Amino acid sequence: MEQIRRIDQAAQFYLFDDAAKPLFPAQVPTGNDIFYKITYFARGGNLNGLECVRGMLGCMLDIPGDDPVIKIDADTLLMDPAEITRSLKDRGKVAGGMQCRVPLAWAGCCYWITRAAIKAALELLSRREWPENARQEYPEDQTISKILLYLYGSAGVDVL
Repeated sequence: MEQIRRIDQAAQFYLFDDAAKPLFPAQVPTGNDIFYKITYFARGGNLNGLECVRGMLGCMLDIPGDDPVIKIDADTLLMDPAEITRSLKDRGKVAGGMQCRVPLAWAGCCYWITRAAIKAALELLSRREWPENARQEYPEDQTISKILLYLYGSAGVDVL
């Protein structure tokens, strides 16, 4: 958070803690720009499963403020938000993220998404049937990026 504050003094932080294994009170960061909430959706070990995807998108939708919502892992450094700005404003995308280990999908370390895209993803999740079996783990990052690519195509979503 300190590193992000250096490049974006207006950033606000939303920490969605897992009720199944919450942080100790002394571990919860404090500050006027930090908002902490305990969540109760299943996380499937490490952010896997449709319930987790729905829960994360719901949390993102509840965050007040302007677009975009940026999901970033605690061990990820955001060195310059300019690429996010270029993605949304210059290239007119509704979402974007960084491809690392899976082709044509984001890695969960950092992605950005508009509220309109969050709503569209939640709506698609509610109206389609989704196979649930051991072969379909639905990792949060890949699932959200694939949903948005399905909805908007590469014209609306950056995979960098």
